[in-house]
Amino acid sequence: MCPWEGWRLADEAGGKRAGILRVPAPVSVTLGVLLALALSFGALYLISRSRPGAQGWLGALRQASPFYLLVCGALICASWFADALRLRFLAAGLGRTVEMRLIVPAIMMGNFLTLSTPFMVGGAPALIYTLSRGGLSLGQASAVVVLGGVSSQLALACFNLIAALVLASHLPPGAWLGRAYLGMVVIYFAAIFAFVCLAQRTEKFQPRLQAALGANQAAGRPRWWARPALTLFRLLEDFRGSVGLLTARRTGMLALSFGCALVYFLLYFSVGLSALAALRVHGNVIVLFAWQVVAATVPLFVPTPGGSGAAELSAAYALGGAVPAAVLPAFIVLWRLFTFHMNLALGGIAAAVLTRRFTRREGGLA
Repeated sequence: MCPWEGWRLADEAGGKRAGILRVPAPVSVTLGVLLALALSFGALYLISRSRPGAQGWLGALRQASPFYLLVCGALICASWFADALRLRFLAAGLGRTVEMRLIVPAIMMGNFLTLSTPFMVGGAPALIYTLSRGGLSLGQASAVVVLGGVSSQLALACFNLIAALVLASHLPPGAWLGRAYLGMVVIYFAAIFAFVCLAQRTEKFQPRLQAALGANQAAGRPRWWARPALTLFRLLEDFRGSVGLLTARRTGMLALSFGCALVYFLLYFSVGLSALAALRVHGNVIVLFAWQVVAATVPLFVPTPGGSGAAELSAAYALGGAVPAAVLPAFIVLWRLFTFHMNLALGGIAAAVLTRRFTRREGGLA
């Protein structure tokens, strides 16, 4: 059994397994990867052909500094460890220790699935499953991934707020782009707040589920949905208890998780600056960093696998005024090579390794 074929999750009370968590099937993942690569290369071709003077970008790419290319790779690898610590601290808040040798490959596999699915949402189920195999219950793993996701989104929103304020002072007064971007950031914060409020309302769903289960038991004729519903009820109960523990008595671990999310995005956005340094492009570092934040955030709202196509075009638009036309396609190639293609390649390897490990364990349990 492999992670993206649909996990069999433990029903602790009955000692059996119930399939209630699904992640992308292998065919959809493969198609997503192929589509993402096609859109990425297509957008790069369009950029190189549509901008005057951009045809010489291959020469700029050949002259890239090897040192800064190594820095790009080191930054991405360091970001994986920061992202792993984001979840590890939350697991520690629940009294569980998840080994880094498990959680780092899980993060890489999650990145692989995230970048091969629309709106970048495919990695969470794989992370939940992997954490549940690392000593956490399913409810605890769900709480860690959900709260870790909130920390990550809040950190990204903070970076976007800073970028909006920085760019507002460098755009023409009253520019509609600056106002639209700031408005988007406000909506982003509101969406995070709405999600947190919605997650807390699961307590209103549980009594209804419990009443339905009680009525089913009283009828003496269990229906097909009774067992999955019972598993879901226990999952919600465990999830609420774990979230309550972390938010009420383990706030220090939440703060550490948020700090790791900030470090992750700082490392991730610094890849673009290092790529520019490799191509010997210099300028206002703060402004360039702010435009990197814009270019990396836009693809999150585009329904293509990994934001492909939109990422390249948004980077071309955002940095078109700061990067020479002959260098811009080369920068996009390097930026996407480390933030996208490297995650796809190594994340796919991590997914294969974890799949093999879990398959062996499942075979041992059979």
